[in-house]
Amino acid sequence: MSLKIITLLKNKRKGFTLLESLVVISITSLILLTLLWGTRVFNRQINSEPRFWQSFAVAWNQTLVTAKIQQTPAWVTLAPHQAVCFETYLHQRLIKHEVRVPTGLSVTSWHEIKISKNGTVSPQTITWRSEASRRWILQKIQLGWGCYHNEIKSF
Repeated sequence: MSLKIITLLKNKRKGFTLLESLVVISITSLILLTLLWGTRVFNRQINSEPRFWQSFAVAWNQTLVTAKIQQTPAWVTLAPHQAVCFETYLHQRLIKHEVRVPTGLSVTSWHEIKISKNGTVSPQTITWRSEASRRWILQKIQLGWGCYHNEIKSF
């Protein structure tokens, strides 16, 4: 009896059955889609950092100029895993502008930067951690001028 079952189960043709082919195609396409999706997410994180730094620079310069022109102080607040908040007064109204920090980039500790009414800023260094590019970014704010530069270091 068992010999008859074995001979019935044996396929005399060479190659895959339809079911086996569908399983292999399904598994292969699932793996390829997962890899494709993962690289797109990773590339999006890598590309979002330069856009963040451009937006940060625009908001920073706008806040500096507004503080100088309006002769009012301004503040920049940085907190881990939160948007960067720029606060300034325009015609005696508080104006808040936020720059969203991309996923994978975060400031390591809380900072509040005061921009004086004549646009000067005290010197300080702010440390950012980038998970996407695996590096530290040291944002060094220079004395008096209100400008900064970013120094990049590997983990």
